[in-house]
Amino acid sequence: MTTITFSLITALALALQANPSVADSAEVIRYLGDKKAYATPEGYIHDVLEDKTLGADDFIEKYYEPMRAEHPDYITRDSIGRDDSGKYTMWCYTFTPRKYRKTVYIQAGIHGRNEFESYFACALMMRLIADADKGDDPYLKFLRKKVRFVVVPLVNVSDASENLYPPKNSNKINLNRDWFNEKTQEIRNIKSLLSTFKKGEICFGFDLHTDPRGLPGWGAYLLPYPDDLPCKYVKKLKDVCDFLYEANIRGKVKYEGEDLYRSFFGPRSEYPKNYKEWMLHRDGDYKRRSATAYPCSSGMWMSFGIPAATIEHGARKFGPEGSAFEMARAIEMDLNHIIVQTK
Repeated sequence: MTTITFSLITALALALQANPSVADSAEVIRYLGDKKAYATPEGYIHDVLEDKTLGADDFIEKYYEPMRAEHPDYITRDSIGRDDSGKYTMWCYTFTPRKYRKTVYIQAGIHGRNEFESYFACALMMRLIADADKGDDPYLKFLRKKVRFVVVPLVNVSDASENLYPPKNSNKINLNRDWFNEKTQEIRNIKSLLSTFKKGEICFGFDLHTDPRGLPGWGAYLLPYPDDLPCKYVKKLKDVCDFLYEANIRGKVKYEGEDLYRSFFGPRSEYPKNYKEWMLHRDGDYKRRSATAYPCSSGMWMSFGIPAATIEHGARKFGPEGSAFEMARAIEMDLNHIIVQTK
């Protein structure tokens, strides 16, 4: 199996080609409907490879607690309980502007260290939003002033800490398939948290993931969403994926000699005919009859009426694993989805 590998030089070249207006930086963010690319503050989106083995507690202390200390009037945190192992605390951080208009729920790291990019990208993204006044990005400033974020930075705290059974927790359970069985304390904690909000209070929920490394056929952008999610939300999800696919993938990045695909899960899935046989077994449909198979994003919609989607970053499909360029692509994807659902 061939795995994409890019030198840093290649990654930089791609960035400069796509963003000539910010030729002095590879860490750029583009937004749907805006031709300008915005450079991120130097050092904010950095290489996380040296940190990817941080345990849950150390991750929180390094990435979230300094942010909270710098913005005490904006960021608060609460424990939502211990995990299945009883060793680790699950935290919820709330980012509350003085005059917010909408509330977004975000969770990351449900598969633990197996998808470390998901929770590192979330942390870096929230740092960009918290410090938005230091830069010139109008989209970050909008999110900073108008959107309240309820964030669970790391769901699978046990695997992130001990690298036990990726992508499962300490009791060898896939948390993303436990929504209705509620065998795990982690999922019970999440559902308890979401139950504290009034119906309609959360305008959208995001479950941030990273797609499998080195597996062909998964495409460039994966987008599982509930089968009966209203079209107004689905259209926005697909618009973002189409935009980013054109900006970052088509004609620029290849996988096994072919342009990477973009792929959607849901009632109107789009799968190219040349997908691998094992992928075609899914029949272009994310619907599952068994309650054990529903992912958290579908569970949010079915249990609480929270429109939601699973947003998956394509690991090692844009640049070196954990590199600044790759993390910028993950953050760009997350930010665009958040913005179009909150405008």
